[in-house]
Amino acid sequence: TRKNLIGNKYGDLTVIDRRCPLAIDTITEYISDNDTFIPEIDPILIHCGIEIANMEDLRGHQKIITTPCESLASYGNSKNLKDTTFISWKEFIKHLNKSEDVKVKKLDSSPIPPGYFNNLDAKISSLSGKENIISYFKNNLHKENDLVEMLYCNNGCNNGDGVLINE
Repeated sequence: TRKNLIGNKYGDLTVIDRRCPLAIDTITEYISDNDTFIPEIDPILIHCGIEIANMEDLRGHQKIITTPCESLASYGNSKNLKDTTFISWKEFIKHLNKSEDVKVKKLDSSPIPPGYFNNLDAKISSLSGKENIISYFKNNLHKENDLVEMLYCNNGCNNGDGVLINE
């Protein structure tokens, strides 16, 4: 059996990176519990939002948490956290532009590029872009890896719908 990041408990299952809800939604029809394991953890930004929402000194105060994309905002809002709203950066800027002139620059490179797990001693694939993800899973290439990292937007997070302003 090949080396697996999560040990013998899950055998030869491929671990799927769960940071990007839209990427997970994209692959559901191509995977099964027989060959993949998706950890039951929230993306770090959502986890931080949960912690902030539960802070005693912020109870009763409205909290707005910006996300790099609409997918993360939607996922965060599905948690129904009291007095807490997740909003994509794109939507946040739209609200600001109604009252003042805000200059926004599209990023040249992603602050969250694929490759986060590259230093692990495991067989890893790093994917970005919807077409690349679909092709990879349609061809069952995930079965050859210990871990598959996925970011729905090409070249990584923050180069997607959350930062494309003035389209």
